[in-house]
Amino acid sequence: MITPDLDQLRASMETAKAAEARFWDRMTELGIPDGQAWDALRVALAEIQDGADHTDPWAVAANRIATNLQWSPTP
Repeated sequence: MITPDLDQLRASMETAKAAEARFWDRMTELGIPDGQAWDALRVALAEIQDGADHTDPWAVAANRIATNLQWSPTP
């Protein structure tokens, strides 16, 4: 049985929580509706599943929307 390093798990969770908080703060600053924000995040996660090397899907989604406030998952 593998015993996880609890300090490492806590640090990883804090990093993830901070990334999510930054994402939602940025969406609020940009005036982006929740639905559009979630769509951008889902697309970034799907890209990771398809092999993209994104390391922070929250940042990818936020940057995508910040670049184009009218961004939509469908053209």
